[in-house]
Amino acid sequence: MRPEITHASRPLTFVVPATDETGEQRTVEVAGEGPLTLYLDKREIVTLMTLGAAPEALAIGYLRNQRLIPSVDEIAAVQVDWETDAVAVTTRHGSSHIEARLGKRTVTTGCGQGTVFGGLMDEIEAVKLPQDAVLEEATLQALLENVRHHDSLYKKAGALHGCALAKGAEILYYVEDVGRHNAVDAIAGMMWLDAVDGGDKIFYTTGRLTSEMVIKTAQMGVPFLVSRSGLTRMGWEIANTVGLTMIGRAQGRHYLLFTGAERFRRMPPPTERPAVTGIVLAGGMGRRMGGIDKGLAHFRGSPLAQHVLQRLAPQVSTVLINANRETGAYQQFGYPVVADSLEGFAGPLAGLQAGMMAAETPLVATAPCDSPFLPENLVEKLWLALSRNDADLAVAKTGRQAHPVFCLCKTSLLPNLNAFLQNGGRKIDAWYAGLKYVEVPFDESPEAFANFNTPQELEAAA
Repeated sequence: MRPEITHASRPLTFVVPATDETGEQRTVEVAGEGPLTLYLDKREIVTLMTLGAAPEALAIGYLRNQRLIPSVDEIAAVQVDWETDAVAVTTRHGSSHIEARLGKRTVTTGCGQGTVFGGLMDEIEAVKLPQDAVLEEATLQALLENVRHHDSLYKKAGALHGCALAKGAEILYYVEDVGRHNAVDAIAGMMWLDAVDGGDKIFYTTGRLTSEMVIKTAQMGVPFLVSRSGLTRMGWEIANTVGLTMIGRAQGRHYLLFTGAERFRRMPPPTERPAVTGIVLAGGMGRRMGGIDKGLAHFRGSPLAQHVLQRLAPQVSTVLINANRETGAYQQFGYPVVADSLEGFAGPLAGLQAGMMAAETPLVATAPCDSPFLPENLVEKLWLALSRNDADLAVAKTGRQAHPVFCLCKTSLLPNLNAFLQNGGRKIDAWYAGLKYVEVPFDESPEAFANFNTPQELEAAA
């Protein structure tokens, strides 16, 4: 007999503010973690930390896997109440038989059992973290590099979480275990044994920044928590409560600063931006556009290339147009036109090569002729990332999708590009994969990189 159950799923994500490595303010969706205390016949069993997608099924499955109920037929009702963060399971014949089983508990390697939530949450507001501790951005980046090169069992065996305690960029302890909470507990034990104070330390974990991870870091007196992974709503709320500086999605040069910005010191802004030549790439054949030169196709009353020029020109010192057909029409826009030196419509790299050969500036920025909504801060954001990361090339991305034809690169890369093309290379992302490059997120404006390849797409967007 199927039990009577509520259907009390709640919102799965929660939007929080963050600052990325370029200093850009962003909003980020995080998992909506929250406590759900399970009661079986009015007896409190456990507090589970959950997303809340299927709380009734979670409660039933927990009781099943813990072998506290022999059959779903024994369950009369499952009622979830998010106002009290509770789920009440009522059985048909009582559950007095569970006493012996509850007396033998094993803490597994699972990540969501909420083993500390009830007790520590009562004390967390009493935690006082040092206000004068400071984390420099250069220190963070050096620590991430040291973690990346650290000898790790995960690289050999996988299926492990790692945690580290660091002073500055120096790793003092590094522990791996099948559960990330085992690793953090081991480091907490080492700190006690060695009388190590956490007030000037950084805690790093490979796992998610959940409420329990934040609570444990605060209990150790560590003011900085860094992870290569994301965070949950409860983790964010508790970090704000205790004044913890929390940084997530930290890999390479990228990171998101979620809380405790007052302790974080960004590197000074780069020197004044050098001159940049903008290159509008219009050298393709326009096959899907019916043979029409794509940049000259009209969109909302003007050629596509004109829309691109109106957005790109104010961002750069000078502009070049790369075109292999209709050069006279492109010259009407008032900018020099350069053709590919390679024959056969060799693609955007050939256009970049032509532009770099003609450019007289130390930097060039590219944009395709069929993307009329390109960001008005494209070049500035790419420059900030290029300079901060001492990179050769910066490329735009949204989400996990890179947009390689929207890039800023050093003109001095021309010999490298020439060699790549001479060896038969044609794909732009394959070329820059061999360089020191940085991908720059534009998640706040993903529509800015929309392009049009067919007359139908143009008509639909008009």
